[in-house]
Amino acid sequence: MCPTSSALDPGLRFSVSYTTRARRGTEKPGENYVYISREEFLERMQAQEFLEYAEVFDISTAPTAKSSTRPKTKERPDTRH
Repeated sequence: MCPTSSALDPGLRFSVSYTTRARRGTEKPGENYVYISREEFLERMQAQEFLEYAEVFDISTAPTAKSSTRPKTKERPDTRH
């Protein structure tokens, strides 16, 4: 989501992706990514906690966790998941 989107609709919020890769440079946990182990990623994947996920070059990423959309679903009927 680009900054302009949240300016147009203050009800939108940025979703922080999960990844199994190591933190790089000035990245901040919980702001740029949620860094988790491969084992935790597989557990969360099997528990269907992610809306989507991908594995590229032995790195697992989940752009959106279901938990990041649920609270807004009740407040905003246009939220999809």
